[in-house]
Amino acid sequence: SAVKIGFGWDAFKQVFASDFSGDGKADILGVNASGDLLYYPHNGNGLGDAVKIGLGWGTFKFVF
Repeated sequence: SAVKIGFGWDAFKQVFASDFSGDGKADILGVNASGDLLYYPHNGNGLGDAVKIGLGWGTFKFVF
């Protein structure tokens, strides 16, 4: 059965996981309701703090 491992992700229109930093750990990119593109780096102990890396992404229906 499903196990809840986090909260607050419903604030995102889109979420995508991949190794964006090239360190072998899955990072997360997300587009929030305001259209901000946020990057959450995986630091080896979970996800680090969000870094806003773009604006205006809310106009896209599909980003990833």
